[in-house]
Amino acid sequence: MFLSRLANSDSDATATAIISRPSSVLPIEKTRTLGVALGLGLVAWSATLLAFAAAGQAVGIQLTIGQAALLASGVALASAIPSGPASLGTFELAAVRIGQALGVASESAFAIGLIVHAAILVVTSVGGVAALVRLGWRPAPEPGAAAPTPAAVAPEVAD
Repeated sequence: MFLSRLANSDSDATATAIISRPSSVLPIEKTRTLGVALGLGLVAWSATLLAFAAAGQAVGIQLTIGQAALLASGVALASAIPSGPASLGTFELAAVRIGQALGVASESAFAIGLIVHAAILVVTSVGGVAALVRLGWRPAPEPGAAAPTPAAVAPEVAD
């Protein structure tokens, strides 16, 4: 409805640009990749939601799925604010404030946030170390150090 009124307005160039957008605006050439990305996003958000629900049960608070979803999304939104390393403090403050809005005691909400945050940091750190080992990570050479020559790197061949 809005676009049809815009098309009848004086700014025909703007209306034409909006209505007949180029096909390159949404380049969804690989729908399988998009489907996999959406599926993995759904799995990740489901795991986060369940982590908040489980952390609530660990401190004796029975959160509904809606409450856990609100906590998960609110804390994720608050983590987008520039903060200290690993969002320390910001994550927990968001959990406390959202928990208070849901009627959860501050101490319990803080514990829920701390448990989930610690779990996230441990899982991502272990995954990062595993990826570094798998990819064969080596420390960068010291600044100013000479790069190794091919002869120094190549293994010796026995005759």
